[in-house]
Amino acid sequence: MSAIVVTPSPIVAGGTLTVTLTTSHITGVEWAEADMYGPGDGRLPWQTEPCGGMRQSFTPQPGDGVVITMSCVMPTFATNGTWRMRVHLGADNSFGQLAETQFEVVGGSDDDAAPVGVTTTPPPSTVQRGGSFTIGLQVTEEHPWQPSNYYIPSFDLTPHAPDRLYGLECGQPSVPVVGFITEVEIPCTVQADVPLGTYSARYFLTDALGHTSFVDWQTTVVA
Repeated sequence: MSAIVVTPSPIVAGGTLTVTLTTSHITGVEWAEADMYGPGDGRLPWQTEPCGGMRQSFTPQPGDGVVITMSCVMPTFATNGTWRMRVHLGADNSFGQLAETQFEVVGGSDDDAAPVGVTTTPPPSTVQRGGSFTIGLQVTEEHPWQPSNYYIPSFDLTPHAPDRLYGLECGQPSVPVVGFITEVEIPCTVQADVPLGTYSARYFLTDALGHTSFVDWQTTVVA
């Protein structure tokens, strides 16, 4: 990798970012993939932000000094300050070169903190097979947030069984998650044939800039 340049400099939040790479490869680069990390080490989520999932395929151009260009739009609330970019280049159906650089963002927000989750209604200390319960959670966040892991917290048997048994199933929060202070309820059910024992869950909360926190829950299944 001979060069990686991010323009403009600095980048205004909500504006278009362009990455220009100059590379060499004997058979030609087939794809490039970029990850971006803001202040506080938040990584832009792939599923919500264009710059978080920037991937592009190319017609291979063997040789030296091949120029590759990719562009995306930064979030309007991107955190002001220094960001890191890691770009992977692939060829021949495999990972190839890795390039890293930094760039500055201005005109955005000063939010570099993860969502704060407080359990308002914890799981019961014990629950019977075939039973159900609801977890109450208050989340405080300056910008939109979402539960990680596809919105579903997984309770694992503690200590973990060899096949990582999942005996408790929880659904999505009861209300949309839209930022600021949000009160949500999460319904959970216990399978009728679940092994007895203590189950634990770690529920991850991620804001739109990739800052992540978590809350821990525990309950014991009894006969």
